[in-house]
Amino acid sequence: MSQTKILFVSHSLSAFTKPVFNNLQTLDFSVQLFDYYSPNIRSKILGLLKNVSSRHSDLEKLINASVNQDFINKAVRFKPKFILLFKAKNIYPETISNLRQKGFIVINWFPDYYDDWNWIRTHAANYDYFFTPCEYVQAQLKKLGVTSYYLPFAADADPTFRQTPKKYQATFVGRFTKRRNHFFQKVLTANLLDVWGYSHWVNSIYKSVYHGEITPQKTKEIIRQSKITLNTLTATDNVPIISVNYRMFEATGVGGFVLSWYNHPLEEFFKIGHEIEVFKTPDEALAKTKFYLKNESAREKIARAGWKRTTKDHTYLVRLRDLIKHLKV
Repeated sequence: MSQTKILFVSHSLSAFTKPVFNNLQTLDFSVQLFDYYSPNIRSKILGLLKNVSSRHSDLEKLINASVNQDFINKAVRFKPKFILLFKAKNIYPETISNLRQKGFIVINWFPDYYDDWNWIRTHAANYDYFFTPCEYVQAQLKKLGVTSYYLPFAADADPTFRQTPKKYQATFVGRFTKRRNHFFQKVLTANLLDVWGYSHWVNSIYKSVYHGEITPQKTKEIIRQSKITLNTLTATDNVPIISVNYRMFEATGVGGFVLSWYNHPLEEFFKIGHEIEVFKTPDEALAKTKFYLKNESAREKIARAGWKRTTKDHTYLVRLRDLIKHLKV
């Protein structure tokens, strides 16, 4: 019996691409990847012209049009039953419609939250299936008459719990936001924090502890080498998000001790105080950072329990099985 074909649309720089691709193979799909950032000869030439031309927007349109046509061509050649996009905002609605008319079942696992609502509300209905990690997004789409499915993030978890020597006290990897500044500032003042991520940190009071941008693989190494991994959701307080972010699963999946800003969906995924820890105020963030830095056995016990929970319930294999259950085929 031949394998069911699935065309996975993502890009090579994404931390999600390799584990999703590999776990689709584990589930016995015949998988090919379309990398919507990987240039061919035509898009390379257009990209070079864009760098020296004042007509950036026109060339950007030509590049995207080239990517979309290559995507259609790849699907027609491969003839998959399913096409799974991971975000892929540069794929046109007309391209999705074209592929659906050809009989392909087109799915989007869209990782952004309500802060990208303008794109979500105008594009989600274009797909046969639209998956979101945010329950608020799902509820808002329902009000518009758009069916979507809740699919949380996942971890590419270490198969064994690693006892990695610690180089850092408390760390954070991600972009600078007002919320993160609010909650992390006292940990910074106590000289306990190091940060990595986008360069916005350079223009903040965190400049002296900012160590630059890093790859997804390096992020995992930093988490393993940290006594405490701090976490908050990305968005600001005026953006409603009902979700657990990717970092929770990534960090616990590599054995990190996570101290996270409290968001009530956390309780659906982890036992607070047993598998992760939380804070609700900047004072509590600092107090718990200090407490767990002094109490290694308690910290390691929680880190190990968090890793066990994630390897059991929050892997890509678990999530992709849930996704497949929703496909009415």
